[in-house]
Amino acid sequence: MADKNYVIVTKAPEMDYKTDYVALPKNYGTPAYYARRDVTAIRETVFNNLEDLDGRTGFSRKMRNRKVLIKPNFVGVYHKMGFKDDDYPQSTDPRVIDAVVDFVKRFTDDITIIEGSGAPVTRLMAKINGTDRIVKRYGIRFEAVEELPVDKYLLPRAQVMKEVYIPRTFSQVVRGEAFYISLPKMKTNLYTGVTLGFKNAMGSLSTHMRYRNHNYNIDKKLVDLLYLFKPDLTIIDGIIGAEGDVPAPVDPVEAGLIISGTNSVETDRVATRIMSHDPSRIRLMQEADKLGFGDPAVEVVGEVAPFPWRPADTSLISGNVAKNFPQVRFLVGATKNTAPKLESLEEVTLEKIQAMEQACPGGCLPSIIMAFENYRYMKGYSPDKYKNLTVLLGAGANIGGTLYYFDKEGKSYTKEEILAIPGTKMAAGSCTAWMKDHTEFYVEGCTAHVLKLANAIDKATGTKNPMLKKVITNPAYMAALLKSMLTRYRMVKAGSPVDIELSLEDRIFEGRSLSPEENERDFIPCDMPPMTKEQKKQQVRYILKSLG
Repeated sequence: MADKNYVIVTKAPEMDYKTDYVALPKNYGTPAYYARRDVTAIRETVFNNLEDLDGRTGFSRKMRNRKVLIKPNFVGVYHKMGFKDDDYPQSTDPRVIDAVVDFVKRFTDDITIIEGSGAPVTRLMAKINGTDRIVKRYGIRFEAVEELPVDKYLLPRAQVMKEVYIPRTFSQVVRGEAFYISLPKMKTNLYTGVTLGFKNAMGSLSTHMRYRNHNYNIDKKLVDLLYLFKPDLTIIDGIIGAEGDVPAPVDPVEAGLIISGTNSVETDRVATRIMSHDPSRIRLMQEADKLGFGDPAVEVVGEVAPFPWRPADTSLISGNVAKNFPQVRFLVGATKNTAPKLESLEEVTLEKIQAMEQACPGGCLPSIIMAFENYRYMKGYSPDKYKNLTVLLGAGANIGGTLYYFDKEGKSYTKEEILAIPGTKMAAGSCTAWMKDHTEFYVEGCTAHVLKLANAIDKATGTKNPMLKKVITNPAYMAALLKSMLTRYRMVKAGSPVDIELSLEDRIFEGRSLSPEENERDFIPCDMPPMTKEQKKQQVRYILKSLG
């Protein structure tokens, strides 16, 4: 008989938790630090929550004297990085990380905090938020995904991720040798509506692997990873949640919650309801339910009533971006996927233009929004800096053999009319490739590469993201980046690939042909052939380029 799954929701004592919720203070680890009311309350809330769950499930027996991997979420540690506020709730609260490590230490000393930040900066993020000091205090390990050799797997039953590369440490979870704890922040998300426990696995992929199918297939992609490995325990940091356009800087929600569970889908479902979102309307949940990864028999203990969380605003023509960048002309047009098929311009309405935007919800649309939202939160933001800029999204709506784009007023534009618009033009994503020779900036990819997109906006508008300046002027931050680069360089020179070739195309990587018996398996490990000299050179070039 299968173990019964539980989700435990624990409310923290009422108080102000907004001190040091992104980065640890200098006195971390001292008696004075641990005497603080907020630190004590968070520790007690985490321990009470996990002890309740352990009493019902006995999960601690499965981690006793075993290797435990704790995977937080460090995608953007926004702490004193040149934005309007010092802190934004993007990343897992380091006070919660500290409490979880302390709890796990009761059962094993073999603990690794492992994370991938989406770019080769994970060690830097750990330096900024103080995870490096947590590791030192408890005598445990820290691993950055981009610094690890990759293993290859085929997922025969997957819808999208037929071929996947993961850091070798996570293969220990696949083989059942390590206990895996997903420790995300409770927050909304531009790409998937919410980002919680099992979406946290995006950070278990190599940097380039993340970009594969990071488009209209993103929800299927993330659910497919559950065929390879699942969290043994999900602990959601809801002390200070985040609402708005994640992964851009977002606004705090003082939720004061710790949510844990033994089934990641059900744990996420409870958190989604508390965030006042309907799980049945979240594509990520729909895909997980379709493939049977949930558990209808789960028991929820202590669930609190939903309260308002502002959702991510996924529109360029009618949302926050249109309001905050009124002088940027966003032009949208699409025919593929779920975009409405139109016979004439008379059929065009604002609702149909919005539907064109949503034809690729996990791709270039949220990437563009994220990029612009970053600028809005910067010190000295002024909409006047972004005038005379036209941004194209999608391949255009095919009406009678002519491709059209539309602005927020519903006005249509042909290619010739776009070319006649004064100012700078930028085309985002593979769908707009037919316009790349007619625009000053073309950002390739399905999805458009976010860093290249931000770089194009910098050049087009004469602005500069302040985060880069903060990093290059801080010796400790630069040392963290250089250490990461050297680690990766040595591994590649020794013949261990740390990533795969970057592919931004819209296709499913099938891997090799499979037998009928293999097609019934959840996953198949694959041998990695020795690297050729050219492959080593290619990876070294990528490593050197990653620091600009």
